[in-house]
Amino acid sequence: MSAENMESKTTIPAPPPREPGYTGSLVAPAVPSDSFHWDPAGKKPRLAALIVILSVSFLLSLFLSSRPSDAGVGDANIQNIPYERGDWKCASEDFSDSGLMSQLGADSYTLRNYVNVRSRQQVQLYVIYRRYGRREFNHNPDQCFPAGGYRVLKRDTALLPYGGKERPVVHMLFDGSHVERTDGKEGVPDATVTYFFASGERTEHVFLKQQMWMAMERFNPNRNGWTLLRLNSPKTTTDADALAGQVDFMKAFGPAIQEVITTDKGNSEPAAL
Repeated sequence: MSAENMESKTTIPAPPPREPGYTGSLVAPAVPSDSFHWDPAGKKPRLAALIVILSVSFLLSLFLSSRPSDAGVGDANIQNIPYERGDWKCASEDFSDSGLMSQLGADSYTLRNYVNVRSRQQVQLYVIYRRYGRREFNHNPDQCFPAGGYRVLKRDTALLPYGGKERPVVHMLFDGSHVERTDGKEGVPDATVTYFFASGERTEHVFLKQQMWMAMERFNPNRNGWTLLRLNSPKTTTDADALAGQVDFMKAFGPAIQEVITTDKGNSEPAAL
């Protein structure tokens, strides 16, 4: 049989019989590419989520519009901290770097060296003030002193007077034997360092808690801002004498520092976290 005769005898299979009563097309309808993502029942959850988002946005805008006004509340000027109190006198002040305040992200700061004329103990007072607690306090002794070559010997808590109470503060002892001096040699006195954060009368020595306060106050500012206070004393006799010197310093200067950094005079101290 020739090829032509074979082609002429080729038959096409008949379509399957229709079901009884079926009048539609035998061709399957085209399926949309996204048909498997479409769920009519999903309209209600999406609508509910949209309503929740709009409600939260409305309540948040209403809350922010009712925040206390800035009227009558000014910035704290750290330079108003006294240079002399009792037996403590300021021997020097490092305020020469005009770009330091911008680098720190501070609204006001100071770095002063005080000496007790009787005990000869020394306290370097480092204060950074930030209105409403804007930005973070990354420049604290936990990072800066090790970066400068100091080795941590001890880290615990101590008590310093502030706001009429004994407040817990971070207490650190540093070994300065490997710190590079300006003459190229190594070795400076060991250091006793204490630091804490203050907002008006309130204080906090745990960095993460202070950051939580600062985050919440983006919505409801306390109008006192936040201040980092750091006291650094070189070891001249003993570590205990250095810490005792810092306690005596805060007894003399604590009330004045609190007065300077409290811009909202009617603010009361809230419950601790």
